[in-house]
Amino acid sequence: MNIITRPLPVILSLLLGISTAMAQDTWDSDMDGKDDNSDNCTLVFNPAQLDGDGDYLGNLCDADFNGDFVTNFIDLSILGDQFLSADPITDLNGDGTVNFGDVSIFAGLFMSQPGPTGADPNQPPCTCYFSGDCGTGSFCNYGPGGFVTESNCVWRDVKPNGTPGAGCSIESNRNTGNWGPDLCDGLCESFSRGSMLGLEDTKQVAQAMQIWGAAMLNPSAAGGGPVDPILAEQALTMQFRHDNVPLMLGRYTADALALSAGDPFHDYFCHYEGHPDDPVQPTVDLADDACRVTAGQLTVQGLVAELNVKGSARDIMNDIPSVCPGWQTMFTTQCDAGPDALNCAIQWVENLAYFLSTPAEQSANSVHELLSTAVR
Repeated sequence: MNIITRPLPVILSLLLGISTAMAQDTWDSDMDGKDDNSDNCTLVFNPAQLDGDGDYLGNLCDADFNGDFVTNFIDLSILGDQFLSADPITDLNGDGTVNFGDVSIFAGLFMSQPGPTGADPNQPPCTCYFSGDCGTGSFCNYGPGGFVTESNCVWRDVKPNGTPGAGCSIESNRNTGNWGPDLCDGLCESFSRGSMLGLEDTKQVAQAMQIWGAAMLNPSAAGGGPVDPILAEQALTMQFRHDNVPLMLGRYTADALALSAGDPFHDYFCHYEGHPDDPVQPTVDLADDACRVTAGQLTVQGLVAELNVKGSARDIMNDIPSVCPGWQTMFTTQCDAGPDALNCAIQWVENLAYFLSTPAEQSANSVHELLSTAVR
């Protein structure tokens, strides 16, 4: 996900104190001239807005030809059948012929969901942003338009927490503060289903989350402040197979910190993601709370260790009670207070590590090879 910056008219309106009754801001995340609320490929530059099958998903982000909401081997077979035809649905780049240009685009979309789109008037309401909004044993998976859908959302207000169907939209009414339902930000998924992040190098995922943990915890331990810009840049410049992975890992790290070091870490990272240069940043001041600082550190360390070696989080997180006498009332974003609270938190970390390291679907060893075979 690219960091979204404010267009000049919005900056001027903020400086002049001008408010609007309806749209909070108008955003064009992919800079193709279509604002996110009407763009049929919100994150893909497609000024032509070509939509061959009329499903409100533009061709350049929709290789789901059979409509089962995932680009898979069935769609590969359809592409092969239409190769060198003028089929408007499988002609992804709109050049009039289904050819190797479309095969290349298909390869980039393989094993992912179509979208995201802001054009569908029937798009379901948001479900969650952080995993704290999901039920026990579930994690926020960034769909339904693929695992980068949250790129659509830019935050100025604190999202309603834990209320499925009351999630984010850039159409926040400034007078009432109400959120609209027109852009989805995530789906709550069982950890056992895995995630698209399972296709990444797990050790690199662990490294990125360790950096994000320090980027958020270090300023908090020093009395509050913005996310450490140097550490954040280190995380953001890490290279992964898929785009937008570094910021997603920042969200999951904020989940872990919210579990053990305090719920404000949700809003802390959320605001940073949408407005990293905003002069007014939320802060988390833990300078006088050694328990929360240490619990946050041990939780991130436990998550990183669990990603690298299954079963290692418990030994690390078992040290939390020694620095937190009130540990039974912690972890309430996911766990009930009581004598089982620590075990619940450890299980949550183990589940998150599984979710992040297990592919949601089995990918082919060589997608390009399969694609080439299909169109011969």
